[in-house]
Amino acid sequence: MSVRAMQAGTVDFLEKPCEPQRMLEAVQTQLRVARDAFARRAGRRQVEGRLGSLTPREREVLRLVVDGMPSQMIARRPGTSVKTVDVHRARIKAKTEAENLGTLVRDLLLHCIDI
Repeated sequence: MSVRAMQAGTVDFLEKPCEPQRMLEAVQTQLRVARDAFARRAGRRQVEGRLGSLTPREREVLRLVVDGMPSQMIARRPGTSVKTVDVHRARIKAKTEAENLGTLVRDLLLHCIDI
């Protein structure tokens, strides 16, 4: 029975007779786990939603920013100037409502979001 329970996702066992305090602690622990998981999923959906308005070129620039490339290196690509890259960076920041691109990059890495 315990093997089937573990396969079904059981996270804790309480032996009978169960002390009320032990049961309360187990329930409180799992409520915290569930709340944290819900918050992580909500944060990920929020970041993904903000990325939805980016153009393919803005996504490409953001990908390079995440890789740590400065505007000057990104601009070395054919047909791109530093000014154009800076415009893309400003649009990315505005569309995603990011405080700055560093914060956006942190959120992408924190939530393991692939661009």
